[in-house]
Amino acid sequence: MSNAILGNTVQINNHELTKIVDLVTEIAKVSSVQALNSRLNPDTYKFRPVKTSGRKGKATSYPSIASIVADRFDKLDPALHKSVRLNLGRDESLTKSIRSLGINIESSQSVFDQIDLRTRFNFINDQTFNDVTVPKMLSECSGIQALPVSLPVNGNGPANTGVNFRIYKVTCVDETDPENGGHDKISWGGAATNDKGEASIIPEYRVSDGFDDGDVVSFPPTTLKTFNFTDNAYPKSFSVMLTLAEIDWGGFGTYIADLYASIRTQVTAILSALGTAAGAWIGAQIGGTVGTAIAGPLGAIIGIIAGAILGALITWLSQVFNDDVFPAQASAIVLNTSSDTFGGSLVSPRMYFPYSGFGGEYQVEYDWQIVRPYDGPTIVNVNPSSGHGGETLSVTITGTKFTGATGVFFFNPTSSSAIVNSFHVDSSTQITANIVLPANVFFGLFLVSVVSPHGMAPFFHFYVV
Repeated sequence: MSNAILGNTVQINNHELTKIVDLVTEIAKVSSVQALNSRLNPDTYKFRPVKTSGRKGKATSYPSIASIVADRFDKLDPALHKSVRLNLGRDESLTKSIRSLGINIESSQSVFDQIDLRTRFNFINDQTFNDVTVPKMLSECSGIQALPVSLPVNGNGPANTGVNFRIYKVTCVDETDPENGGHDKISWGGAATNDKGEASIIPEYRVSDGFDDGDVVSFPPTTLKTFNFTDNAYPKSFSVMLTLAEIDWGGFGTYIADLYASIRTQVTAILSALGTAAGAWIGAQIGGTVGTAIAGPLGAIIGIIAGAILGALITWLSQVFNDDVFPAQASAIVLNTSSDTFGGSLVSPRMYFPYSGFGGEYQVEYDWQIVRPYDGPTIVNVNPSSGHGGETLSVTITGTKFTGATGVFFFNPTSSSAIVNSFHVDSSTQITANIVLPANVFFGLFLVSVVSPHGMAPFFHFYVV
C-alpha cells in the first residue's frame, strides 16, 4: 500500500514548471491578441481563428485558445468593442512579448505555428524531467502532508474503484469592490480531466446571490466530480480546475472549461512537438501523438501547469473584457496502485483554493475521497426524528461503523441548515449531537449524515414541523 500524491496550483515552487507556465502564458496572450485584432481590424490582421490547433501541420480535435477568445469577443455587446481595443492598447507588455517571441502579428499564420518550440523550450530534458524529478515537482506544488495512519486501511482489502472531488464550503473573506454596489453574486464553474486525458465540464453553479464580508456557504461534503476507474492500468492521474465569477454574463462555465481543455492540450502538443529532443523519458510518456492519454505524475503535472496558465490568462482576459472572473485554481491526484490511500485514510486532508481579485477575496474548501466498495458508516435511526424551528436539541443517531467519525450534518437543501454545536461518538453504533434548528424554517426536510475517513453515510431524514 502506498500514498496517493496530491498537488495544486496554490503554490508552484519549482523553477522549471514556473518557466513553462510563464512562457506558455505569454504565447497564449499573444495568440489572444492576434485573434482579437482579427476581429477589430480584419483588413490589417490576416489571421482567422479556427476551431482546431496543434503541432505544425497536424490537425487536432480541440478548440484553439485563439478561437475561444474570438468567440468570447463575438458575444460581447458591440458597444464594448471600443473598450477592448483601448484595454489592449494600454498593455505595453504585449508589444514586448510580440517582439521577444519574434511574432508577425499581422500574418495569416498562427502564433503557435510561428514559434520554434525546440528552441524556446530547450530547458525541458531528461535532467529536469524524469522519474525522480517529476514526483518531486508534484510535492513542490502542494505542501500537503499525508494524514497520519490513525485508521489503517487493509491493503489486501477491496481495490480502489474511483475518486471523488468534494466541496465543503465557500467563504467570502472580502466581497468585491465596490462594496456599496450590492451583494456579490458568485458562481463556480470549471473542468475535470480523467486518467485517459479526457476533459469534461464542471457545470456553472450559483453558490449565492448575496455574499457579504465573512459570509460562508457550507455543504455536506458535496461531490463535484466523480472519476470511476475503468481499468487496472496504473499510475492514474486526475485533475480538477475550478474558478469563481461574479456573474454579469452567461456561459462562463463552458468558456472556462473550454479554455482549460485547450491549454492542457496545448501543453501536451508542445511536449509532443519536442518529442525525443526533450529526452527519452518525456518521449516515452507522451507517445508522440496529440490527444494520447498521459497518465501518472506527468499527467498530473500537465494539469497543474494548465491550471496555473489558465489562472494567469483569465486574470489578463478579465481586464481585457472587463469580466469579474477570478483566476482559476487546479488540484491533481496521482494513484500509483489499486490500494493507495492518504496515509491510511480514504479521505485526503482538506485543502483550500484562494481566489483574489476585483478588491475581493474568497476561499473554497475541498478534499479528495478514494472510493472503494462501500464499507463506511450507515444510519438506521435518528431520535427525535423531528423538531421545531429555532429549537436546540440533543439528538441520538444510531447506526453502524461510527468509530472515528469526523462530522455530523443536518443539511437542508433549500434553506438554512441546522447548526451542529457538538457531537460525541458514544460507540461504534451511536452518536449524540447537540444541534440548533434554524429559526426561519417552520416546516421542511433535513438530510442527516455522518462522515468518517471511510465514507459518508447515506442520508437519513429529519423533519422540522
